[in-house]
Amino acid sequence: RVAVVGRAVRGWSYGERVEVRGLLRGPRGAREEATLLRRGAAFVLEARESLRLGGRGGARIVALARGLKEKLEGVFRATLPPEAAGMLAGLVLGDRSGLARGLSDDFRRAGLAHVLAVSGLHVGFVAGALLAALRPLRLGPWGRTAALLPALSLYALVTGAAAPVVRATLMFAAGLVGRCLGRPGTGGQPLALAFCAMVVGRPSWLFDPGFQLSFAATVGIFHGAPRLLAVLRGVAPGLPPWLGEGLAVTLAAQAATLPLVVHYFGAVSPVAPLANLAVVPLVGLAVPLGFAAGLAGLVAEPVAWLVNRFTGLLLAVTAELVHWFAGWPGASLALPRLPPWAVTLCYAVPALWWLRGRIKAGGGRMGLSRSEG
Repeated sequence: RVAVVGRAVRGWSYGERVEVRGLLRGPRGAREEATLLRRGAAFVLEARESLRLGGRGGARIVALARGLKEKLEGVFRATLPPEAAGMLAGLVLGDRSGLARGLSDDFRRAGLAHVLAVSGLHVGFVAGALLAALRPLRLGPWGRTAALLPALSLYALVTGAAAPVVRATLMFAAGLVGRCLGRPGTGGQPLALAFCAMVVGRPSWLFDPGFQLSFAATVGIFHGAPRLLAVLRGVAPGLPPWLGEGLAVTLAAQAATLPLVVHYFGAVSPVAPLANLAVVPLVGLAVPLGFAAGLAGLVAEPVAWLVNRFTGLLLAVTAELVHWFAGWPGASLALPRLPPWAVTLCYAVPALWWLRGRIKAGGGRMGLSRSEG
């Protein structure tokens, strides 16, 4: 990993050929060593001098995605006030460099930091918007797949191809192809396929917090949300379906990621379930609208300006809600960080309990087969 210090030139762009000179050192402590491992590096080069050599390299598709990201951010800045443009870039593209520091801290305090990290949530918003746009064309399953997969792959590259985005894109692709082949399967099968593909492609992702949190949240939703929804309906029979389902999904994801959150961040947000119920639907409108406005602005900036009048209103309401929830007493509680063995235990116990149930269920079916035979 190259860390630019001293008089070295900054602001390199993807594919640019540079020469750097400096001090090569090993990691300072276990935490930096783990960070380097997640990035596929073993040493840090503290670059004190650099020289641009000219010429371009790298993958052309990645360069295209990086250039598109810069153009989209330019549209956001041209059609929205600075604070709203920075917030939209964070929500749509995962670039938090333009986000106000106080707002970023409040997202974290309210348990909404995942909203700013482009993840499966954002891929779902974009995919849903694309499906709605394709519906009038009456495309068949293969036609929808041929239109969606390149668009979602490009979105993953534009946002930096972080582990949660890659996971969601692979799952969505597996689901689309499965439906085309008449084998849609269950949610667990695309999840397992995405896990295997990612680990084989980049084993260091196993140590990435985003990878771990993304898969933990998804497993929690698949296995925990239906059970929580049944409990909520039993406790409050008159609960509106949209509220019950939203609360069940949020609580399942929060419970499944809790050990990892405490391990990595040493804090928990008791207001997160309510904050997510209020904020996520607004983000679900702002992300596809902002992305569509950015694409439209590449061709006709006035169209982007018009769409972003409504997007800016959504962002303003979202920011106010984030500030409000973050201001609640006890919105963020500091906790001792869980050691790795405790995190492993937290996941091993329910996993073994689930496996035991599967074995018992399988044994029961085998017994029935033998008795029938």
